[in-house]
Formats: sequence, C-alpha cells, structure tokens
Amino acid sequence: MQRVGVFLSLIFLLSACQMEQISSSDAPFDKEKWAQKEGKDYPHRNAMVEDVLYNDTIRALSQSAILELLGEADRVQEDHHYYTIRQRRLGLWVLHSKTLVIKYTPSHSIEWIKLHE
Repeated sequence: MQRVGVFLSLIFLLSACQMEQISSSDAPFDKEKWAQKEGKDYPHRNAMVEDVLYNDTIRALSQSAILELLGEADRVQEDHHYYTIRQRRLGLWVLHSKTLVIKYTPSHSIEWIKLHE
C-alpha cells in the first residue's frame, strides 16, 4: 500500500511539473504562429484561439478558405475539424486537452465553431 501512495504522489508531482503555463493575454491571429509546432505542442494557439473563435470574418469563410488559413486539422471526423490548442500530458497520457472544433454544413460553409475542453 505504501508503494501505491508513493507512486500516486510521484504521478501528481510529475503532472504538476508538466502542466503548460496558460497564457492570459489574447493575441491577434497570426497564420505563421498558428502553424508553429514544438514537439507535440502548438505554443501560440492558446493566446490566439479567442480571436479565431469570435472573429466574424473567419466565421464567414468557406471550408477551403479555412484550410488555407488554419492549415490541415489535427483530426477530421465526418464534417467536424479538430485543431489542438493545448494539451497537458503525463508521459504519453493526455491528462487534459483544449480543442477548437469547426463543424461544416453539407455546402462546406461553417455551421459553428466551438472550444472543447
């Protein structure tokens, strides 16, 4: 039992050390910074996600224009495109994920854009 407690304490400490710092400043969207990837992380997306989420100009774009602007989605499932914003990991395990989800209509226009945590 003591080993389990030590193991759980170790996991807690490692996860606390691995947590990303959450950016509190909102930054305007920048296509080059949005695409930057360091390992498995996108270091600038969290600061820019509000600008993408609430930007009426972006919401009016077609699917092909969004792909030109945001790049290929990290995951596509039917008419939903998922863009990873940030993740907290413990080794290979994802503990928490923040994802921008764009749903398209059959005519390839945006139906909605949401943030999933």
